[in-house]
Amino acid sequence: IGHSLDERILLDLMRVGVREFLVLPFPRKTVAEALDRAQSQLSRRPLPSLETEHVYCFLPAKAGVGTSTIALNAAAAIAQLPDTRAILADFDLNSGMQRFMLKLHNSFSVSDAVEHSLQMDENIWGPLVSNVGHLDVLHAGPLKPNVRIESHQIRSLVEFMRRNYKALVFDLSGNLELYSIELMHESKKIFLVCTPELPSLHLAREKYAFLKSLDLHSKVSVLVNRCQKRPLITPAQIEDLLGLPVFMSFPNDYRTVTHALEIGRAHV
Repeated sequence: IGHSLDERILLDLMRVGVREFLVLPFPRKTVAEALDRAQSQLSRRPLPSLETEHVYCFLPAKAGVGTSTIALNAAAAIAQLPDTRAILADFDLNSGMQRFMLKLHNSFSVSDAVEHSLQMDENIWGPLVSNVGHLDVLHAGPLKPNVRIESHQIRSLVEFMRRNYKALVFDLSGNLELYSIELMHESKKIFLVCTPELPSLHLAREKYAFLKSLDLHSKVSVLVNRCQKRPLITPAQIEDLLGLPVFMSFPNDYRTVTHALEIGRAHV
């Protein structure tokens, strides 16, 4: 669009493949004809979708169940797959652990990404993320309890990430903030992480019921962390209590990391 018809501008536009140029004040008939031509062109040669569907949320039943460790290792495994660019974003803005676990020193964080979400491009995005091996990480930053994140900011940020990564992994706080709910609506799978202890299982059941009220239950898979060799509560009892099957359980030893890697490889 432009204020006047300039032959030099038209020549430049033609060189970069622009097919339509509208001049103010945009007569209704001219706009309609341009839209008809664009629609006809797209019907003959539809554009392929460039946005990934691989968006995964890791939601703790309660604090301290090991969600961040599992999310980190799953994201790392995904990033090791061929031709797979992955991002791990820590949206636990009050207790985010990814920065500490990975010893990141980047001063930019999720709140900075959200602030610039509506103007986000590759130049803004580059300094915001830290590269750890094959994985990009956007950490939660220092404690910021008063940060407000709006739904339209989350949608814009996720849209940008979908276009630039094959897999998105979100580490959530478990507090069910509005932005966390928005992220779960955007996701393909929600991993609800708990341990085989009654308080954790009770809260897992409560959160699953809440997600069910939002029509998100079909996306939920349960991960049971820190399982003992002789558990007081068996996997079958956990499934009866929660009302859905256990997708995977992690033993209370070093093999937790190995199993977390299996999750990442299995879903992308």
